[in-house]
Order: sequence, then structure tokens, then C-alpha cells
Amino acid sequence: MTRADRETRGSLGKPGWLAGLALGALAGVVLYRRLAPPARMPNARVWGAELARRHGPAKGAELLARAQELYRELYARKPDFSHETGWLSRLVLDYHAVWQILPALAIYRALGEDGAESTAARDEVLELAWTTIGPFYRTALFWLPALREPFPAWKRSVALAMQTIFPPAGWGRRWVADAAGRYALDITACVYLRTLSGYGAAELTPVFCWIDDQMARLLPASIVFERAGTLALGQDRCDFCWRRARLRSKASSDAEQVTLDRPFASEDANST
Repeated sequence: MTRADRETRGSLGKPGWLAGLALGALAGVVLYRRLAPPARMPNARVWGAELARRHGPAKGAELLARAQELYRELYARKPDFSHETGWLSRLVLDYHAVWQILPALAIYRALGEDGAESTAARDEVLELAWTTIGPFYRTALFWLPALREPFPAWKRSVALAMQTIFPPAGWGRRWVADAAGRYALDITACVYLRTLSGYGAAELTPVFCWIDDQMARLLPASIVFERAGTLALGQDRCDFCWRRARLRSKASSDAEQVTLDRPFASEDANST
């Protein structure tokens, strides 16, 4: 245990342990509520309201209805994870497919059928996905900025997440660094890329990579997230790295300050 870890554990004591427990309990409750196969596309209510705001009530309702039809078709041939070792891994991988990947793919295809260019459709899917994933991350990370030294606690949270929420059965990994000021791992295989490739829509995978970047903006300013490339963008790995910031900047963990880039817009500019 590093000196920083000892200091943090000593200063936090029981409150820090309880915060970690609360985070785990929250994730468990959310997962439990989503075990049963959905009667309709997950997030339909929230996404329907957002589609209506963007496209008008009539067009938004039309897009949502078509997305729900597509979702049912996709769900009928969803990935089979029954061969994976461990009931928890099977459950979690099924959750990612049913509640994250397939709804995004259904919306993406509905927008494409309506005439949206691929880049614009992916940007819209990203923004729709963040309307539901963003509040969860804000809730899950609310305790972190309150810590005197959040980096050791964040390292432990990542390690736990990589065994539970992102199990080895879905994400191949190679640990690169575990030091007082740097924590890094390479992702060498990704169930999101594998699943979307199976549906012929590998180009949608970067949406979920960019969600990682948006989540990182919720971290305390003392924790810097870096990633040079991803599998989805053609690299041989996703090189995740978190490090202590040398200088504090204006806190980026304020949820109200988190804004979404339009990551695929540059593709349109480069193609003209």
C-alpha cells in the first residue's frame, strides 16, 4: 500500500468504506430492476421525449415507433452468452446487450431509415444515450469529489468495476500500471465492438467510447483521464489511463458543466 493510500484510508475510514458500499448497492439495485426481458425498448419514454423535442412530436413519435419495431427484431436474435463462465458474467453481458447496445442500434437504424447521415445519426444516438446514462454516472460518482484524496478510491472503484460491471468475459484486459499517481490498463477485446460487428454496425461502437470520455468529465479535477486510441477506431487496444493532475484546474465534476462534443461531425468535414 502506498503512502497516499494509507493516508487516504486513514483520513476516510468508515465513511469511505460506506461510500464504496453505497456505490455497489446502487449498481446492484439498477441491475436487479433490469433483469426481466423488457416489454418494449428500454429508455423509450425518455428517448421519445427527446426525439419529440428534436424532431417535433409527430416525427419523434414516428421515429420511436420504428425504433421499437427494430428493437424487437434485434432482440429476437440477441447474442447468446450462456456459454460464458459464471452466472454474474452472463447476467451482466446480457444487460449490456439488451439495455445498452440494442436500444442504441435500433435508434441508429431508425434515424438512418429516415434519411439521417451516419455521422449525424451517431451524434444523436450519443446524445440520447447520455440522457439516460449521464444521470446514473452523476449519482454513482457523487461521493468522489468529497474525498480529501480521491485517486486511491477511484483506483479501487475501477478495479471493482472491471470484475463486476465490465467482466473479463466481455472485456479482455492487460494491466499496465498500478502506482500512486497512475493507473492504466489496455482493453484488448470489447463485447460492444463484437456485438455491433455481428449486427453489421461496428461504426456505432465509438458512441460508447465517447460516453467514457463524457463520464471522465464528471471526475474530480485532480483525476485526469487519458486514452490515445480505441479498438473501435482501429487501434489494437483501448489504452485507458487515469493519473493524478499536477495542477488543479476549475472543477470539472459539476454535472451542470458537462457538455457533449459532437465527435463524429469531423468525419463530415474530412469527407468534403
